Amino acid sequence: IFQIFFLGNKEGREALALASEAFMSLQGASESVISGEQGADLVLFDEAEKLFEEAKEKGSFLLQGNSEWLSQPKQVESLKNLLDAGTLMAEVGQSIGEARLAFTTLPETGSLTDYLRSISEEHLEPDAIKLHQINELLSTVDLSGTEFESKFLEFKDKLSALTALFDMWVSAKEPLLAALGDHTPQHYLVLLQNNDEMRQGGGFIGSIAVVEVNDGRLADLSFHDVYDYDGRYFEHLEVPVHELKALTPEWRLRDSNISPDFPVSAEKAMWLLEQEGGPGVDGVIGLNLSAAQALLEDTGPLKLPSLKKEISAETFP
Repeated sequence: IFQIFFLGNKEGREALALASEAFMSLQGASESVISGEQGADLVLFDEAEKLFEEAKEKGSFLLQGNSEWLSQPKQVESLKNLLDAGTLMAEVGQSIGEARLAFTTLPETGSLTDYLRSISEEHLEPDAIKLHQINELLSTVDLSGTEFESKFLEFKDKLSALTALFDMWVSAKEPLLAALGDHTPQHYLVLLQNNDEMRQGGGFIGSIAVVEVNDGRLADLSFHDVYDYDGRYFEHLEVPVHELKALTPEWRLRDSNISPDFPVSAEKAMWLLEQEGGPGVDGVIGLNLSAAQALLEDTGPLKLPSLKKEISAETFP
């Protein structure tokens, strides 16, 4: 009977409005956690908790009434689902905050891959499950005709994107940890490519680096001029693409990126490195000059003790 009169009940409408406002506070709190805005998340989580408690108190007469003969009015279902989703969202927000802190305080010794796995198992994977539960609860929440309608729809879109991001992490976790040397050390060839002098698979490879990663930590790093290897190899190798034949009579590591399909170029680079007396590697990373410049635009100028000038996107080339 209480639920039948929901639409005309002032306290019922106020309960739904409070729950909606609390959920908007949770959105702000979660965004503050992710961005690292100090203190704002605590205020907003506290505000949301108080609003949810007030909503529960005002809507208690609705939440206790169930009928096996009458279906719940949409507003009652919306109130219940908002409250349940709010509880889960607060847990997820606080968990993300703890995970973010864990990521910014990495241990200086020990296995980083084990540490990342523990963060994933303790926070990210349970959060991914809760995010799906929240999406399911919110799918039946109807705030049409209320002042929160547009903000709520916007929040649901953001929540779907966040859920997809967590799902991507769960699916990528094991390959990523393996690539970081979780089970066995991994060795990578890094092609430092100058795309001011273009090739089919990036820029001209003037320098390379050989990297060893073990348990998520950089175990070894060495840089080489590409001619350190090309200059000591004297076997004839036919240039496989006609575009390069006008530039060189011999095919070498410096011109290994012969395909715009990077895995093809990567396989050629691995093979040529070994042919020229270099080490075997597990994978290849291509880094164009323009990519390094884009990174510097984000980080801002860098200072090195050995250089007089700052390194910026403009001076880096």
